[in-house]
Amino acid sequence: MEMVPFQKCVFDCGLADVKYNGSYFTWNNKQARKDRVFAKLDPVLASHGWLDKFPTTEVTFLPKGVFDHTPAILSIYPNFHDTKKPLRYFNYWSSLKNFSGIVQNGWQENLEGLPMYKLVSKLELLKRGLKSLNQQGDGDISIKDSEDFKTLLAIQVALREQPGNGELIAQEIQARNHYADM
Repeated sequence: MEMVPFQKCVFDCGLADVKYNGSYFTWNNKQARKDRVFAKLDPVLASHGWLDKFPTTEVTFLPKGVFDHTPAILSIYPNFHDTKKPLRYFNYWSSLKNFSGIVQNGWQENLEGLPMYKLVSKLELLKRGLKSLNQQGDGDISIKDSEDFKTLLAIQVALREQPGNGELIAQEIQARNHYADM
């Protein structure tokens, strides 16, 4: 009964579920063992006009990682790839001795231009400094981060097959906490 108003709204607006793959359940309460609850809470909806204009639209629901809800990627094929990589921040960086100096140098740079240009330029300076910081310490932190994240995702993929497996749930909690500390 709780879903009836939502379903009526979806129908009245002429929306439909976008074709999807990946995780069926898009949320869980992150509880241990038998207390864990799984649900599909996050539909991706589109109008029939959209689906007619972009028939290759597809959503991929990824493993949850550290989130409660499953991240979703909306793709419209053919897929054009952007060559620039976004800046990824690693908590580990803040424990390195050069971190504060790199951040201060990036933000204290005196630049000319419009406010948005200054912001983007300072972020680019910061990105370059953090990339060099990434090579300090015990090697490339993004590789370690990637390995830890792959471990977490592998456990979550196994959990899709065995959602009630208490050992896998415990492993997921431990791996998620370890990854979140990076």
